[in-house]
Amino acid sequence: MPALVDQDVVLESDPLTSAIVDKSRHGDEIINRSYDVPIEPWVTLQDVATHLQLAEDTIHRWIKRGLPATKAGRVWRFKLSEVDSWVRSGKAVDHQHAGMHA
Repeated sequence: MPALVDQDVVLESDPLTSAIVDKSRHGDEIINRSYDVPIEPWVTLQDVATHLQLAEDTIHRWIKRGLPATKAGRVWRFKLSEVDSWVRSGKAVDHQHAGMHA
């Protein structure tokens, strides 16, 4: 369990529950408080295409170029925060066609 320590405050993340546990010291007493952290849902390829306003074929090409994705059975799943980060990084740019205009 990774921990963040700041003087008398220790925050630990619980990977099983996605909760942050505050194990603060108050004198010799340790006070445990748990805070729920929202878990980002997995979305479908269709959701990503809609989110980015692109064709599903483009998303398939981007998967081959390294778009963060996980295959669950026969279906691709994504975290939108990872998709957005990848697009912002410039990796989505097709360098072969970057200078061409329609």
